[in-house]
Formats: sequence, structure tokens, C-alpha cells
Amino acid sequence: MKLDLVEEREFPLLNRKQMKFSLDYDTVTPKNEEVKKIVVDNLKLDGNVVVIKKINPFFGKNNASILVYVYKSSEDIEKYDKIHKKVKKDGKKEETKKQDSK
Repeated sequence: MKLDLVEEREFPLLNRKQMKFSLDYDTVTPKNEEVKKIVVDNLKLDGNVVVIKKINPFFGKNNASILVYVYKSSEDIEKYDKIHKKVKKDGKKEETKKQDSK
């Protein structure tokens, strides 16, 4: 996989850098964990300060645009970057009973 830096912007009030990369890959679009590992290895940073915001693959090509936030500390991530995950209510599926009418 080949990673190229396209754009870099500094946001001093949020204590982060916004970086846009172009990623060339071989088969399928890589997952967030794989992209994070590639970015961390390429930039030689700590994995706790890097957040992958978006992976945008191009249709019909083995190329994707990646938006990455690099924070100065892990406390800044907790303060400025909230992760919203869907949580199931009970974690159980409700079973519906069918009644046979005779």
C-alpha cells in the first residue's frame, strides 16, 4: 500500500492537525485499524493521538482519500472528538410468537 500526503492544516485552538492522504491499495478497501497502523508507521507517531475520520474510496479504482486528525495529546481527543456508537437497548432480540388459529 502506498500513502501520499495531499494536504495538511493546523488547528491551534483544537490542538490538532488535519491531514488528507491518498492511499493506493491492492484488493479491497482497508479497514480503519489497518489505515491507522499505516498512518502511524508513516508519520512515526503514537497511535493514541491519531483518529481516522473518513475513508472515501473512489469507484472502480484501487485508490481512496483519507481524512486523519492528529491531536497533541490523548486528553484533547477526549475533549474535542466524541465517538458516537449505536448501543442496543437490551442486547437481546425480541421474539415474536405466532398464534395458530384453528
